[in-house]
Amino acid sequence: MALGHKSRRSYPMMGRLQQAVGYDTKQAAAGTVVVGWLSQSAAYISGKQQRGFTSPMTDKMRAAFFAAGLHPSDKKTVTRVPPRPTLGPMVPIVTETATQTLQRRLMSYVSGNTARSAAASNRVYKVYK
Repeated sequence: MALGHKSRRSYPMMGRLQQAVGYDTKQAAAGTVVVGWLSQSAAYISGKQQRGFTSPMTDKMRAAFFAAGLHPSDKKTVTRVPPRPTLGPMVPIVTETATQTLQRRLMSYVSGNTARSAAASNRVYKVYK
């Protein structure tokens, strides 16, 4: 807020990177779906977070730290982000969503629905690891 942006009270786990997790259904007939990142940039960002990284301390970043009540010294030239898991925390979320979808479809088939649903889009997803 101190930098002129709208503030939030909470952030979703992994932020917008959460939207980049998807699955590839090419091997679905064999009972396997591959879960991964939907773009190369998401795979790059998640890999960077899993390895940890450093970034230079810019004037704008320094101002953001001061606005948040943190006061980095003048000698601080880089910030270090420790390694953190990215795809691991998403496994329970994807598992829960996939389980609910499968249960819903099974109940639909048991109820006598034999028609397949139409795809929402023509997009074919490619999953990156």
